[in-house]
Amino acid sequence: MKIDVEKMRKEFKEGDAKRDAGLVEPTSIEKFRDISYGPHGIENSLDVYYPIGTSQKLPTLIHIHGGGFFYGDKELYRFYTMFLATQGFTVINFNYRLAPDHIYPAPLEDINQVLQWVIKNNEAYYLI
Repeated sequence: MKIDVEKMRKEFKEGDAKRDAGLVEPTSIEKFRDISYGPHGIENSLDVYYPIGTSQKLPTLIHIHGGGFFYGDKELYRFYTMFLATQGFTVINFNYRLAPDHIYPAPLEDINQVLQWVIKNNEAYYLI
């Protein structure tokens, strides 16, 4: 049985659009978007969010989006991760390479690169 990945992605995206209808980005957080953490272009980009006025390191949440490693991106989860930042966290929201275009362990390699980026950039973005 062949799985129609594009059909599944379309159906998931329609559901996500309904979930997010009417949501707006909070104005109480700093937003740093599309920061490169690896060599694979937009697939290796991340956003960082934390409350405006932050002057010391905050507990950090690294959001690994769902989708079974074949669906999703950081844009689909921006409202959720921005909300977490309004609660006093620094939040990392990122893209990773998806199947079937990229085979295992590509997503895990990307997650590891995000962790390395966090260690390297902890001072600049108030990361613990």
